[in-house]
Amino acid sequence: MAVIVAGAMLAITAATALWWAAMAHDAPWFLTGTASVGSHHPSPFDVQLVATLALMTVAVLTAAYGVYRIVRFRARLGVT
Repeated sequence: MAVIVAGAMLAITAATALWWAAMAHDAPWFLTGTASVGSHHPSPFDVQLVATLALMTVAVLTAAYGVYRIVRFRARLGVT
């Protein structure tokens, strides 16, 4: 079950990064919460999104470490 949850966390984090990249490319004004006006090009980087994605990445790395420990423990027991 932990392996499935870790995989889901990885997929969700990757999907969030992909969404962010698509929004930054197609509608950067959306990320800043402003209307699309003229030639104004807001930055695609938002502090809240950076913090969210950083926390999600830390969670995925923590989950990957947990999966590593599970696999190592199962190998010691001889369970495949």
